Amino acid sequence: GSGAGAGGGNRMEIAQKMARVERVDLERRTVKVVGEEGGGKETLAYDRLVLAVGKVPVAAPVAAPMGSVVVSFGSAESARALRDAAAMLRARAGTKRKVVVVGTNFVGVEVSLAVRELVGRSVDVTIVGPSEVLAVAKEDFNKESARMALRDARVATVVGFRVENIIPLPTRGPEGGARLLCIDKKGKSQVIDCDLVVWAAGLRPNPLTASLGDVMRPVRGDGRLLTDSSLFIRRESTGVADPAVLALGDCAAITDSSSGAIDLPTAQAALQQSEYAAWNLRASLLREFAPNAPEVTRKPLAYRYQDLGEIVYLGPDNASVSTLGGAVQLRGPAAAVMRRGIYAARMPLIEQIVDTGTGVVEDTLSRLFPGFL
Repeated sequence: GSGAGAGGGNRMEIAQKMARVERVDLERRTVKVVGEEGGGKETLAYDRLVLAVGKVPVAAPVAAPMGSVVVSFGSAESARALRDAAAMLRARAGTKRKVVVVGTNFVGVEVSLAVRELVGRSVDVTIVGPSEVLAVAKEDFNKESARMALRDARVATVVGFRVENIIPLPTRGPEGGARLLCIDKKGKSQVIDCDLVVWAAGLRPNPLTASLGDVMRPVRGDGRLLTDSSLFIRRESTGVADPAVLALGDCAAITDSSSGAIDLPTAQAALQQSEYAAWNLRASLLREFAPNAPEVTRKPLAYRYQDLGEIVYLGPDNASVSTLGGAVQLRGPAAAVMRRGIYAARMPLIEQIVDTGTGVVEDTLSRLFPGFL
């Protein structure tokens, strides 16, 4: 909004508002929001708008409401629901229990191994998906690391099948269960019965950005917002950038100015995009409200992606890291520590870096030397 230091001063006021965005009006430059817990509606005007709303989980194809038997993974609330459901399964001693994780992508693999930690070895865990494990990973080293971790954790894999339908099985255990109808590319079907389904089968465009009109998309039907190299969204009617709206992260299709390719939707890319978005947002405000500011501060930066490698979480004491073009490749506890250290270093504030880094060191020492701290 206006008054955000556009005049070149160092002071910037940031107001936080907990609300759900109901509608964005690109023509009027307004955002309509609804307050949490029954709060009223409010319309906010903007000079600049940054859209970083990400994507939302693909809905599970359930035939009927199934309560805690099907957990769609993708939020803090779903993580708590998964933890509670896993605890209930562990408490059911003496019966055969099974968890199915749907999705062989990064999230599916990481959730499968987390589920194994939660339920212990007495519960069967299976991961199901239409493609090979971590087919989207760039590094073969990480793919092999994931397969090794799943095998060591005794997580069964069923690949080449997509889940068409999930129906309730009320007679399976006290909480009921689920039956998954799976079909491969040739039409062959397979049925899997289980006590808990964890749905981690990818993401779809956020309804907010998917519903915006007069915006360009990378391809028809793709809900992402196509941007120029400065991260400003392109308008369909004019073919040029909207000078007031930037987009980044999973909701955006951003072209790398050095390669000409659209960025992959990864956390690494989003972090780099955020730095360009911040600079270009400020530069655009200076061009409009402070035209006499130094030219270098008013000049936008063309986004250039730097590939820093790939990291995969494979459990609390396991990870796979491939960086520097494959020159550095690690798996196991050392990679797990390296992964956490990298995330700590990318925290935006010095205080957060120190706190998170201290936590990494303390946790590592406590695992290596129980009772030391």
